Amino acid sequence: MIMNNDQVLEKIQGIARDVIGDDDIQLSFESKPEDIDGWDSLNHVQIVVEVQEQFDVKFSALEMLSWDTVGDMCATVVSKLK
Repeated sequence: MIMNNDQVLEKIQGIARDVIGDDDIQLSFESKPEDIDGWDSLNHVQIVVEVQEQFDVKFSALEMLSWDTVGDMCATVVSKLK
């Protein structure tokens, strides 16, 4: 299924809310994990694993290391869904 960046962002926001346990989390493409309360290294791993499962994609270590923002993660997901 092809999704655009906004749809991917919305789904990742839902995943982050579930993993962190905070329904008030608001993500944007410019959001950085360190700016989100509760988004620590352990939750980051859980979020990445859940994103891979929900979108049925796999990320390389190099891809994950290249992410500075949530938008970078979204772009990688979108590129893998094509």
